[in-house]
Amino acid sequence: MWDSYHHPGNAVNNVLVCPYGRGYLAHTRMQVDPWLEINLQSSFEIRYIVMYARQDCCEPGRTKNLELTVRENSDSHLCETYPGPTNLGDQILMTCPLLRAQYVRIQIRSQPGKTDYLQVCELQVFGKL
Repeated sequence: MWDSYHHPGNAVNNVLVCPYGRGYLAHTRMQVDPWLEINLQSSFEIRYIVMYARQDCCEPGRTKNLELTVRENSDSHLCETYPGPTNLGDQILMTCPLLRAQYVRIQIRSQPGKTDYLQVCELQVFGKL
């Protein structure tokens, strides 16, 4: 579930600097295993993603235990994990072994009994047709 002021579409709006306020940041509510999935509208050979962490506040330590998965229909593949944690303004590069996919997902794997926020300034996906 997403925070009403921080819609998931904000993660793919090509804004790389996200000051505090509405319209810049994608931000979930506190939950178990929060995630963001991007539908690329077509199948691509995914090479890597770059996730831009928020730069204003609240980031140190929040983004950790992050997984990058891609899928084509129901066939899902784990590409890489990032143990974190991130700091303000970090750019996280995660690679994928040249898999074809239409959907790209990043997800925090919460510790047992814990909840997390997923905060994304921008998520860029790089690949080829």
